[in-house]
Amino acid sequence: MSTFPVPEDMPSHITLPELEWIERCAIENLKSRVLTADVLAKDAASTLLLLLAGMAGALAYAKPLIDGVSAPSAWVSAAVALWLALLAALMVLGCLMTISIPAVYNQPNNLLMRDPQTDSWVKWRYSELLNIQDRINAAVKRNKRIAKRLNQLRILATATPLVAILAGWIMVEPAKPLVAMLAGALAA
Repeated sequence: MSTFPVPEDMPSHITLPELEWIERCAIENLKSRVLTADVLAKDAASTLLLLLAGMAGALAYAKPLIDGVSAPSAWVSAAVALWLALLAALMVLGCLMTISIPAVYNQPNNLLMRDPQTDSWVKWRYSELLNIQDRINAAVKRNKRIAKRLNQLRILATATPLVAILAGWIMVEPAKPLVAMLAGALAA
């Protein structure tokens, strides 16, 4: 009895040359998914670098708050720095945390489990082809999730000027009592 599930519903019309061609295509497909994961990681790292550089610049303009000067522009810069820090943290958590990606090839121990008495070589290869399809599906799902998060964070990063405008409006008009309270708390 086989210790590896060999499908009984394998199409009977598949020839060995066709199976070999399909296997090559499947492997190339999975390799391209792994390559896409690498590109997404590099894009996320580049975006993170821009977010951190922007945050550092905003923090430089927020320095008067540390010196006890409560200028509205310093508060706006602090709000922008906080916004960019939040986006950077979300980038790390959502796009750059190490997440396993399916291996291109199966492990040798799994491939050696064929029982030659009950499993034909063609059926065995067909079974592995189904495993490759499962790995492709897992890689596609992973890449879609990371690409979606990366795109969302990039869109949010483009909203940074709106954060600055909103922070400036809050500092100048409706929140004057709040500004005085925060300035007093920082001075203490």
